[in-house]
Amino acid sequence: MQLSQQISILAKYFSDSNKFYYLVLDQQGSIKYVNPLLLKRSGMKEEDIDFRSFSDLFQENEETQFNKACEYCWQYQDSKKEIELNLKTNDGLIFHSKWEFSVCNDENGIPNYLQGIGHEVELLKSGIEKELLESELFFKNLIAESLDGIVLSDINGVIDFASPSIEKILGYSSEEVLGKTLFDFAFSDDVELAIRTFRAEVEFKQDLKFINIRLIKKSGELLWCIVRGHNMLESPYIGKMVIYFSDDTLRKNAEDALIESKNKLKEQATIVNNVTDIIVTTDLSRKITSWNIVIEKLTGIIAQDAIGKRFRDVIETNYAPYNHDQVAAIVMKDGIWRGEISFVRKNGEKVYLLHTVSMLYSENGESIGMLGVGKDITERKKAETRLQQSELFYRRLSYYSIDGVIMSDHNGTITYCGPSAERISGYDTTRLLGHHFFEFVHPEDIPVAID
Repeated sequence: MQLSQQISILAKYFSDSNKFYYLVLDQQGSIKYVNPLLLKRSGMKEEDIDFRSFSDLFQENEETQFNKACEYCWQYQDSKKEIELNLKTNDGLIFHSKWEFSVCNDENGIPNYLQGIGHEVELLKSGIEKELLESELFFKNLIAESLDGIVLSDINGVIDFASPSIEKILGYSSEEVLGKTLFDFAFSDDVELAIRTFRAEVEFKQDLKFINIRLIKKSGELLWCIVRGHNMLESPYIGKMVIYFSDDTLRKNAEDALIESKNKLKEQATIVNNVTDIIVTTDLSRKITSWNIVIEKLTGIIAQDAIGKRFRDVIETNYAPYNHDQVAAIVMKDGIWRGEISFVRKNGEKVYLLHTVSMLYSENGESIGMLGVGKDITERKKAETRLQQSELFYRRLSYYSIDGVIMSDHNGTITYCGPSAERISGYDTTRLLGHHFFEFVHPEDIPVAID
């Protein structure tokens, strides 16, 4: 390849580097140049370079991330994009690396190439990173044993991650669902609802906290599931749509059985008291008519002390952003309300439920009361809180560090300043950002700093 002046200068600069990798790719991702360090580290031979694609060097599940970085660079040609990649050597070893990609010109001055400057990242450089990795393994194992199925998809619903727990629910292994869409597993009558709610969540227009639909198991059976989506496309750590689902058969069966008739509630008591969900029924004045064993255990209030009283007088429940009367009005109008609720137990512990309130009808179709069905999600909420607290802890740890932390690009231009750097140097952050690091070094110390 005939190198342009811009590429030749950088290639010469990095030719003797024992720390930084440098490579040039064409618009198809084929390698046009690599510096000796990357050539040695990857195990490639110089004569093979023209026949290799850069994607051959990194793990298959990282191709999407790399392609997005390339698209960004070609779209915004004056910008740079940073990504992290796990690269493979010829003998199968993996090394973690961080890269900065940008567009560069060919020998005719036309922006036809993509250049990347990278370096290897050592994991577990400190005790903090070790704790973070152990924390990551903890949550990975927590997800693997979860009763919920968890899948990640792109903006079109194509699945590229599935937790091992989906096999317990649908019978598919994680690998069997990759590359398929979320909607391939929805029963035909429920596909429209699934697509509509998915698109609404993508556009942040979703009013429903969750939906109940039938999913197709590997055996061909239909399974009622409660499905909740969370838009994390803008998250720098996830960048996907996150879908949680769980077997809703017991709750659905109980709800269908209870709706048949108020007179059959006593006959269904055994079923109601053997499900794992909270089930409560009221009459139209919202006085409790049934109170199953699950809510007895959760609240410490037995059925005899609850039945006949208004629900709000038994448990002070938080329906935020709604109140008791607003939720009842929605159920009266639409026939159903879904959302997250919370209340405080006698011991002071706060309990969170994923809750559905729907109308009960007689055999003649007349409204006779309301049915509340809830799933305890307190542990999930606690896990989310622990993650948020962990993030705040490390953020504050960085803020109050006695070390000044400054980051620069490969040219020495400052791109980040920690608060501690401002306290040590006396310079305002805005004074430091965008300036060359050596502007703030005493002239006599510049040669040492450059070395």
